[in-house]
Amino acid sequence: MADKALEKFNESIGYEKILLKESLTIKSINTGVKLRGGIAFLNHEYESHLLNLSDSLAGNKINSFINKNLLPLIFTSSFKIIDMFIEFIIDYNGHEVPWQFAKKIKLVDNNRNLFNLPNTLENKEFQAIYMLYKNLTKKRNLIVHGVWGEVKNETLEFKDGSCINDEKVMSLANIAYLVINILNLDVSNQFFEGIKFTLHRNLNVISDIIGNNFTKFDENTVLFYQIEYKITNSDFKVDVGKIKRMIDSEVNSYSNENHKYKGIFKLIVENGDDKWIISSNEIDDSINEIDLKDYDNFKEV
Repeated sequence: MADKALEKFNESIGYEKILLKESLTIKSINTGVKLRGGIAFLNHEYESHLLNLSDSLAGNKINSFINKNLLPLIFTSSFKIIDMFIEFIIDYNGHEVPWQFAKKIKLVDNNRNLFNLPNTLENKEFQAIYMLYKNLTKKRNLIVHGVWGEVKNETLEFKDGSCINDEKVMSLANIAYLVINILNLDVSNQFFEGIKFTLHRNLNVISDIIGNNFTKFDENTVLFYQIEYKITNSDFKVDVGKIKRMIDSEVNSYSNENHKYKGIFKLIVENGDDKWIISSNEIDDSINEIDLKDYDNFKEV
């Protein structure tokens, strides 16, 4: 039953998944954790820092276009995925899924503390996402039926006087996209921790919509780096110590008594036609050099 419910969920979100992925990429919102930047190495030597899209003029223009023209579509697409997520939970627990929003909400209200959840999803996460769904249903209906209001100053301004700014719309989009990953990944996946962190951070951003009973998740600011490490000789060793020292130095420059930062990275190594993708979570803190031959399970096929 669980597999069938997940299969049905994945089949129902194709278009929305693509839209959110592209929108989040253009908006320079990393779907794992906050993207600080990229660092390139060539044959173990530092080569350059890589700019994000948001560092370019073109990026700013595209962001402006999205804010002006696509925010309502991003909002409704995010809601659609969360709606499908709620249907998945109902189906996962053996209930017949109602068609109307009101009936789905009534069913979940009557059973929300009794539901079994996938092992990748915490009860607090489910409750928070459900309250987003419940509290945004009316606004979704207004937008879909075209009588809602307008986009003004990068904000959805509704005729009833309420508003949702672009940061919260994009947090909603990120939550929806991350839910897809959480349902489809195993807890042992190397990027699972980063995905969970970002889900919590985005739920905190949109906490006022979730409601007063929601207690924010504890979080430190995690800065995510993408490391592009190219090797053009026969060496299969990677100097991760150098990578960690460079990231630690930069991260420490942002930290102070009141706010601590943590740096994590995704290591992309290319050696000829071979490519490895390894999360920093997979590399022991005490290790300063890795041999790629020991990481065959992270080699791209």
